[in-house]
Order: sequence, then structure tokens, then C-alpha cells
Amino acid sequence: MTQSKVLAIVLSILLFLPISSGAKGRSGLILNAEGLRELGYSYGGNFALYDVPHGEDRGRIDDFNHFQGQKRYSLTLDGEAGRIVTLYARPHFKGNAGFLVIRKTDDRQVWIQDLMDFPKGVWHSVPSQNGYGGFEVYSQAAPLFDQNISSVKWGKWWSGEKPQS
Repeated sequence: MTQSKVLAIVLSILLFLPISSGAKGRSGLILNAEGLRELGYSYGGNFALYDVPHGEDRGRIDDFNHFQGQKRYSLTLDGEAGRIVTLYARPHFKGNAGFLVIRKTDDRQVWIQDLMDFPKGVWHSVPSQNGYGGFEVYSQAAPLFDQNISSVKWGKWWSGEKPQS
């Protein structure tokens, strides 16, 4: 085995252990910033987790060390049925570049891999499947929304049935 292969294996193990153990015991929302696949990264070290505890609104997430650069977000959401969180593509909860409201419908963890895969301007229900919880989502996502999450707000912030920007 070449020295570069050994080094790659050791680095992979070192990168994987802190990330996998760091996710344990978290609550609320976890954003996963994953490098774009077309950039050709390998060895499993091309993602980072950003924890947003339940109830802690974040007007800016630029303290996240992977905020800058090319990435695409996915997420997990924990908590009871009825929990609501909104992701915005602009700092300070400004919806002019898109937002996504997620409302849990059961107590199981929600996992959303593609934040752009929802109809716009209507509530859309996603049933629980493959061990993950169900949820409803309201999308006003703009192009590249899943690459530009900039703020997070908990709870219902709108009046009426449909969220407005």
C-alpha cells in the first residue's frame, strides 16, 4: 500500500469520527452542508453539521465555518408533532430570496435531503417513510435556495393559513 493511500485512510477515519460522534445528543435542527458532488471531493470529509437548538432563532448563520463556498444543505429536524421551523436564504429572516417552512406531523425525526423538491406557494404533505417522520412544508424557494440558507426562525411567524414573505 502506498504512503498516500495510508494517509488517505487515516484522514478519512479522523474526519469521520468527530463528525459522527458530534451529531449524537443534538436537538432541534441540524443543517448538513455538503459539498457539491460535481466538485469531485472524496473520502467522506466533504460535509459539516450545523446545530440550531430548538427555540434559538439565528438571524445569521455565517458563524458556521462552512457557510462560505459551494455546498448544498440537507437537514434533520427533531421534536414533537407541530414543531415549526423556517429556513431563509437571506440573513435576518428576509424572505425575498426564498424561504421554506417545515411543520412536523409526528414525533419521529424528519430528514429532508432535497430542499428544492416541493411545490411552491402551497402546503405540501410528506408522509412518514423509511423510519423517518412525516411533515408539511410550504416553499417559496428561489433558485439556488438549497445553497444559500442564511437564517433560521422557530415557530409560526405569519398570520392566516399561508406564510407570506
